[in-house]
Amino acid sequence: MKNNRMRKCLFTVIFTGLMSGISVFSQVGESINIFDGGVEDGQAILTEYLRPWMNAFGADLNAGWYNTATTHKVGGVDVTFTVNLSFVPDNAKTFDLAKIGLKNLEPVGASTIAPTIAGSTDEGPLLEYREGNATDTVTLASFRSPAGTGIDFVPSPMLQAGIGLPAGTEIIGRLLIPVKVPETSAKVSLWGLGMKHSISQWIPVLKRLPVGVSLFGGYTRMNVYAGFQLEPDSYDNLESYRPADFTGQEISTVIQAYTVDLIASTNLPVINVFGGIGYSKTSTNIDVNGNIPIPGFHPEISTTIPTYTDADIHRIPGMKITNQSGLRVNAGIRLKLTVITLHGDYTWADYSIYTAGIGLSFR
Repeated sequence: MKNNRMRKCLFTVIFTGLMSGISVFSQVGESINIFDGGVEDGQAILTEYLRPWMNAFGADLNAGWYNTATTHKVGGVDVTFTVNLSFVPDNAKTFDLAKIGLKNLEPVGASTIAPTIAGSTDEGPLLEYREGNATDTVTLASFRSPAGTGIDFVPSPMLQAGIGLPAGTEIIGRLLIPVKVPETSAKVSLWGLGMKHSISQWIPVLKRLPVGVSLFGGYTRMNVYAGFQLEPDSYDNLESYRPADFTGQEISTVIQAYTVDLIASTNLPVINVFGGIGYSKTSTNIDVNGNIPIPGFHPEISTTIPTYTDADIHRIPGMKITNQSGLRVNAGIRLKLTVITLHGDYTWADYSIYTAGIGLSFR
């Protein structure tokens, strides 16, 4: 059924794709088509429902950039693999349906509090969309807001490489060429660019101490695409739209993350501590491409059931989720064994993050 396809598409693209193949997230919840309540209401619910995980993904993308303030010598290189694990705070596990500006849908019952994707596995309040007049009223949509997953953490693996440049500067790159997520139609790609510049070299007293201080800036962009097929229940009332017009449906998701940090670390032979303080910002853009059918009320056709006409075929405008921004502080430990490095750190922020990694470093 169309609801199954739409639900599976949303979770597959936005969750399974971004998790780089962790397929459990494509199986959550019962099927539901939130756009049956209209474009604007569907966008409002989807935005608030997804926001915690989009915030968490953005936090992950801003983590794991560094494990030392010391920059490579010219031509020095490292290759590092990290896993970042961000946590959704308790206040982001629910949202209030009465406060998101719904135009067509109305919550039924006393409670208007619904779970977000990171919240309870119970479905939220019943929502109804009614259209008509005093004598002819049709319920165009009736469904409960989506259940959460009960999963309040988001892991993201990351592979990156750095190379030393002149003047105490190091450039760091992240890259994931487009990869198809197994057992889905989703494709995910990622790239990022960062730069670290030594401040210690300009401060004589720091040059004599086994410590390093650097300024870091980084940008990461993740793209996820997947196709789906969502068609009307009936074509009886459609003149211009036929199955061929519903090909090319696709969800495209872009998460962008920026961070600027002042970082410091010790510079001892084996065990070192490091940390940083900075400002980070993320944003998410979700585009639903292609023609999307939404049931309408047409008393000249039927006064008892929702129907479709050409006017009920819509293009969904892009959705932007402005994610968390603000200060972040992290601290960690780095162990270096000849050319092998092991590190772990913790980031204090609205969405806190654990990071662990292993690398090869040649200075």
